Amino acid sequence: MACTPPCSRRLTASLDAIEGVNGYAQLFSVAPHLDVITRQLGQVWEIRANTYKPYPSGIVIHPVIDAALTLHHSPGFALEAIEQVDLEVNPLCLTLCDRPAPKGAQDAKVSVQHWAAAGLVRGKAGLAEVSDGSVVDPHIVALRARVHARPAADIERDGARVTLTLSDATTVTETVAHASGSLERPMSDAALGEKFLGQAQMVLPPASARVLLEQCWRQPQLDDVAALAALTLPPLETSN
Repeated sequence: MACTPPCSRRLTASLDAIEGVNGYAQLFSVAPHLDVITRQLGQVWEIRANTYKPYPSGIVIHPVIDAALTLHHSPGFALEAIEQVDLEVNPLCLTLCDRPAPKGAQDAKVSVQHWAAAGLVRGKAGLAEVSDGSVVDPHIVALRARVHARPAADIERDGARVTLTLSDATTVTETVAHASGSLERPMSDAALGEKFLGQAQMVLPPASARVLLEQCWRQPQLDDVAALAALTLPPLETSN
């Protein structure tokens, strides 16, 4: 039976739907802390603890990517000189992302070994570095086989140490205390814009993507936010 708009105003629920037996709280925990619901209500906003991810991977991999990119762009970096790559990461990283031989893009997204190799080989860490093509890239495959990861209890979840052993037996280590995109190192507006363009340009012409980005930054001043939706549409193809 069709429902007229007033139907939405007649929805009811138990007065103890949150704290009652089989209620919302018990659905998620056998021992919920109900006092947290009202503690500092209106003063603390948990959404402010959310951050933007710079890379399309599991967040625990981000410090390894940071280190790999820093090493790649360091003066004198020579990919062919790398004999071994040692990763020291928080134990949670290996619990979630220990996949030394990913089978495809889905595996690679949560493979700390793949991201370390891809970052060192390409000096970038975007969607292209986690595509099916990147998984079988011979340069990435070769280096990935020389990546060794071990847990380190002294490293935070957003930290990592990456050590390269070179062909002359010297080592180079890059330590990341807090990954980019973390609360301690939030992404800058410029970095957010760069990530946005990298993804938007997969479906939009570069000029259109830049216009959309500019309008997104101006969103508080727009008379009609629906205008943004129109800018997300790729141009229609016309036949000759």
